[in-house]
Amino acid sequence: MPDTQTTVASWSHLLPARTRLVAYDRATTAALDQLAGPVIFRGAGRSFGDCAYISNGTTLTSGELRGILDFDRAHGVIACASGTSLLALHLAVSGSGWALPVYGGTRWATVGGAIGNDIHGKNHIHQGSFGRHVLDLTLLTADGSLVTASPASEPDLFAATIGGIGLTGLIISARLRLVPAVSDTVRVRAVPFPPATGLGRLLAQADSDYQFGWLRHPCRQVRGLHYRAEHVSAHEPREEDPRRRGTLRLNLARPVLLGGLDRLRGLAHRRLDRTMHVADLNYWGDRFEFRSNLFGRRGFHEYQFTVADDVFDDAVRTLGGMLERTGLHSYFTVAKRLGGHRSPGLLSFPRQGCTLSTQIPDGPGVLGVLRSFTDVVISLGGRVYLAKDSCATKEQLERMYPEIGRWREIALRYDPKGLIQSDLARRLDLKPW
Repeated sequence: MPDTQTTVASWSHLLPARTRLVAYDRATTAALDQLAGPVIFRGAGRSFGDCAYISNGTTLTSGELRGILDFDRAHGVIACASGTSLLALHLAVSGSGWALPVYGGTRWATVGGAIGNDIHGKNHIHQGSFGRHVLDLTLLTADGSLVTASPASEPDLFAATIGGIGLTGLIISARLRLVPAVSDTVRVRAVPFPPATGLGRLLAQADSDYQFGWLRHPCRQVRGLHYRAEHVSAHEPREEDPRRRGTLRLNLARPVLLGGLDRLRGLAHRRLDRTMHVADLNYWGDRFEFRSNLFGRRGFHEYQFTVADDVFDDAVRTLGGMLERTGLHSYFTVAKRLGGHRSPGLLSFPRQGCTLSTQIPDGPGVLGVLRSFTDVVISLGGRVYLAKDSCATKEQLERMYPEIGRWREIALRYDPKGLIQSDLARRLDLKPW
């Protein structure tokens, strides 16, 4: 195998690394220990952090791992290769009477990435995270074995893989449980909330099919819009249809535009009552394909945390105050409610409460502010999302994820040589052996 390296980075243009990119091929990667150096697996490359590549090692891309393997329409179970995109899944089940239970934030994510990061969406209070709907999965483990894991068979490996950020093995395929389709049309209502109202209280009180909050630059005076959406008859006219509208793909690197775009995003949804395709609601950010370039070469940190409902508003104000005092700004800030559905994953991010994600341009002082705020999150009993992390420390990880000890025991059992690594795993010392 040629020893050629390529520079890769996170989707947010942070944490660049030199790695060997190799497309998956069962014939050449059956024995992972024959590859040069440590190895990790990479899906669509949409992760905001350094969890999907390894410096001075081998980064395996999806290669031939794409496509629908089986669709049981009678029982609503679909099997697919791990490199299959969520968009491909949506298209495969469209019109069948079944639907994906969890959308996540982008249709370009792969099924393997959705499982490894245990993604969640705007309907978490009803459906939980992606991992709850995985019936079983097949992995290529560090010794070259193919192992099928489920809650009943190899349950430890299953629990360590859901939300395990790719560190237990290469997910080859998975079987997913679908939900009965209601309709592909939703009615969306947006309610502005003043600073005194508290977004956390609004999110906690609502019981809509989908809900989220959009915040105009988190600060001590939090304000924005609270969105609620319900499925309605498919016969109702929609104002947007993903089959007829294009995706904005401008390649801009002008941070001065960010404030205007952030306001535009709010204004675009300012109307209090509208209907749209459910994909437009859940994948709204996909229309702004250029936004990862808006911060220029310096890139940005996508920071996401979750805390309990009753301390969420205080946490948001604290973050806003820290950003203001240091002259930093944040953009594309979204809040969601997380329900009580327990994920099967040991390192899964979602827990009951509220979560906020925001994008902060990289620059002097950013890491210090985010690490300091992470200490605040920990003091409130919360955690940050490892799939997006670019700044946490090993000590913070171990305080946020109490199951890390059990996860390490399982990972050691299946990867005793520590062959499967990522830059995130090294930075947080996830495999200290």
